[in-house]
Amino acid sequence: MMSLSMAYSLYDDTLALMNYTGFASWLFAGTTIAGLIWLRYKKPNLKRPFKVPLVLAVFFALFCFALVIISVFASPRDTGIGIGITLTGIPVYIYGVVWKNKPMWLKRILDAGLKTCQLIFMVVHQEVDTYEAF
Repeated sequence: MMSLSMAYSLYDDTLALMNYTGFASWLFAGTTIAGLIWLRYKKPNLKRPFKVPLVLAVFFALFCFALVIISVFASPRDTGIGIGITLTGIPVYIYGVVWKNKPMWLKRILDAGLKTCQLIFMVVHQEVDTYEAF
């Protein structure tokens, strides 16, 4: 992500970059809230750290999807580029999440990189689970 951010900073047209990534940002925000609404109905007894009022969640999801639809019609070229940028995450997902049986030498390298990043950015795993597994 950092390398992608650095590449973005070299680009002169900031407004175009906002159009490229804004589409994906609102799309993911809307699908996240839609997932929240879906879980509220499918698993009503699931323990949650906090509950969002359902009316607010529905309104926000509709607002997000309206922004996505407007951006598709207002600037289809920028939206297409944004979709392309978003799709570049698929190989990273496959590499990091789907591929379960990585070689041990690769796991050691990845773990060392993770620990280094945690030290540099001062982040650690949370100590207490605040949610229940599905």
